[in-house]
Amino acid sequence: MRLMTTGFGLLLLVPAALAPQVAAQGKAADATAKSAAVRMYDALHAKFVDAKVAYMNAISRATQSEEYQNAIKERDYKKARQIVGAIKRYGSEHSRAFVEAAKKYQGTPDEVRFLEWLVMNGSGRAPSEAADGLLERHIKSEAWGRILWRAGYRFGTNADAKLTKLIDKNPHADVKAWARYMKAMMKMRRRNVDPEVKAAAKKELQAVVKDFPGSIPALRIQGAEFRKNNLQIGKKAPDIHGVDIDGNEFKLSDYRGKVVVVDFWGDW
Repeated sequence: MRLMTTGFGLLLLVPAALAPQVAAQGKAADATAKSAAVRMYDALHAKFVDAKVAYMNAISRATQSEEYQNAIKERDYKKARQIVGAIKRYGSEHSRAFVEAAKKYQGTPDEVRFLEWLVMNGSGRAPSEAADGLLERHIKSEAWGRILWRAGYRFGTNADAKLTKLIDKNPHADVKAWARYMKAMMKMRRRNVDPEVKAAAKKELQAVVKDFPGSIPALRIQGAEFRKNNLQIGKKAPDIHGVDIDGNEFKLSDYRGKVVVVDFWGDW
């Protein structure tokens, strides 16, 4: 390594042999910066989870208390609500912490994780403001797929325009599928919706099924149609195939004419 004097100061010359080492050091510094963001996120989220668990435990203790149980027996629901309402809720202080963290990493890929958390878990105006930040600075992020799946309607004002923007500019298929699905469903759920608007929304839902087969939005649409057409009182029950506890195969139609209780359950 040599120093050369120029008319403007010192010029540092790095030998070619050391270039990979210098590059590796730069990458290590980037990795350290990213890990700092991850560590911050994990710490903030852990505090949020601890507060949520503490709140739920406090609710459980309150509802099992003699005072609460007596209020329920006496149908003094106002008092029961007061007992539960006296427990300090969690949320606002954690939202503020995530907002500050997002500001620290504003404009970087690490900002996305904090904004995504705020959309899904934030309180007050935080979810809609975080969604606006994601639209402004990270509209092409794949995180939108998770956000629309879990918190699709937390957009605040102008939700229709925001979903249209995502459809136009986000390159990920799952994001486009969710945005189109959400946009159509919002129109379907409006009060006193115009029949033509509702018909257009239904047509768009069918287009989502066609354009994104097998996607979760498509399966939701098909599931709703199946329930409407096949799972109504008086309809013939769809045949179900399975294996009993002794390993014998059976199907629901084997019990036709008998009273059958079907219990669907899951564990996750």
